[in-house]
Amino acid sequence: MFHVFSWAAPNTPSPVDGPNFVVLQKQLSEVEDFLTAETNGPDQRAYLDAETSTRVEVFLYLEQLGAEMQSTKKAWKRQDYEERVDIFNAADSLFRFFLPPLFDGPTTEKFWGAVMNLVKLSPPEAADGESHPSNLDKTRRDAVYANAQTVKKALRQLALPVIACKSILSHAEPTDRLDIDVPQDLIVAWLHLVMGLIYASHETHMWEDHLDVADRLVKGGMKQMMERLSSLSLLERSSVLPLELVSLISYRLLANTSGKYAGITDTYSEYLRALENDIANGQSDMTYQQRINFLRQEVNVINRTIAAQSSVFNSILASRQEGQSAAPKQRRLNRGAFGEQANNRDAVSLRSHLRLGRSRYGDDEETNVLLESMAEVSDFYKLPSTDAAGFRDLLAAECTQLLERRNRDFQEYGEQADVLEQTNLNNAAVTKDRQEQAIYAFTIVTIIFLPLSAVSSIFGMNSSDIRDMKDGQWLYWATAIPVTILTIVLGLWWMGEMGHLWDWAVRKIRGDETVGSEFPGHGGVSEKAHRHDAIEVLPAAQAVYSRPQSARQSFARRPDSRLGG
Repeated sequence: MFHVFSWAAPNTPSPVDGPNFVVLQKQLSEVEDFLTAETNGPDQRAYLDAETSTRVEVFLYLEQLGAEMQSTKKAWKRQDYEERVDIFNAADSLFRFFLPPLFDGPTTEKFWGAVMNLVKLSPPEAADGESHPSNLDKTRRDAVYANAQTVKKALRQLALPVIACKSILSHAEPTDRLDIDVPQDLIVAWLHLVMGLIYASHETHMWEDHLDVADRLVKGGMKQMMERLSSLSLLERSSVLPLELVSLISYRLLANTSGKYAGITDTYSEYLRALENDIANGQSDMTYQQRINFLRQEVNVINRTIAAQSSVFNSILASRQEGQSAAPKQRRLNRGAFGEQANNRDAVSLRSHLRLGRSRYGDDEETNVLLESMAEVSDFYKLPSTDAAGFRDLLAAECTQLLERRNRDFQEYGEQADVLEQTNLNNAAVTKDRQEQAIYAFTIVTIIFLPLSAVSSIFGMNSSDIRDMKDGQWLYWATAIPVTILTIVLGLWWMGEMGHLWDWAVRKIRGDETVGSEFPGHGGVSEKAHRHDAIEVLPAAQAVYSRPQSARQSFARRPDSRLGG
């Protein structure tokens, strides 16, 4: 069976001979000399002052405690016992990775002594008058109890990949063992693991640093060993299947590569920025509302297209995941049935959670697994096997990620369109309020001065009749007709219709009968652009009507422009 220190020896033991305990003693003596002589002062003192114990003592303590749990009715005590068992199981799995389980030597007693401190303490507030079974002072007891939960999670997280790696290396052929060189990182990881457990019973967070370093070193060392198991690269024998070609071609099509022209995402992004600048710098009116509506409709069409494309590649990934998840699902069902049967066995002792291997060399058999839940490692933590589908998942995942990014972009564009719509409506409302205030001022002036002007006109009328004048009736008409014509011309000029009247008169003189229905010049201009011409028509940001601006409108706009409108 694989053990780090056993395989780190110059002569790797064969499966028949078993580990060489003399070599193990020598190796661990060197490790202990390093911890007591070449480390810093706090580490040396913590290691020398650490309590000692053995695996058998920890197991017997938990076995005795499990028997006492049969008669207790307190739920918190049962839960506390289960947590202690979890800590022991995780620590034992890590110990089996480095050394044989029943091996006692330098540094191992410190390891199990630290584990004993973690499993031997009860909550301080739940003592109920009972004396603590540990000889630690109150400060260290509180520190151990505060760190126990986090230490348990860290040990379990480290133990899961270790179990998977060990199961693979334990089935290696003797010829493969000769090619495997145990990395130095795994030896150093044992030092940090021991010191991390020792510091767990101190009022310091140094144990977190040691366990983090041990986690990185263990994972790095396992990766190096796996890479050395086989010199054959699987990429040399990989093949590209038809469905992978479809995914590869689709990725190029979905990437929307248009050479020197901008892609669809950049095009709509630039259009949104241009529309935002027009709304911010121009006078807001309802013409911008039409452009925003057209933009929102196009974004919705693109989102529906992206959803259809995503469903295709999601179906490719789902077909692979269904086949891979069938076996784990069956295992979960079997595990659930086992748990249901376990609940019905009231006579079974809580000691069934613990199994101690009595044989010195039979430590890695199935009967020696300490906890059933630890025996069934999730597929997530196992090393992936060769994918029979080749690059299918990789290429399909690339297409899916590309579509997800594009979908997020266009969802943001839709939200920006909503913001622009609200901004345009707010600006239009502000402009309308300003105009209404100006109209209100003129209305007040009109209400005040119109009666006065009417009264003054009445009292200022000439009461003498025209018949009393020396001149005849011709003077009246000679004055009224030019004044009337001048008033009409000034009114048409003020309203901006003078040019249309002149064009109409010229066409009428020439005998063009088709223009009669077009006066006053509103024909020939569509007030609603076609939907498919929205992008070409709307960016001009022109008014719907093409007639020139009237003099009155020009005069009315000048005060607004001076006032910041």
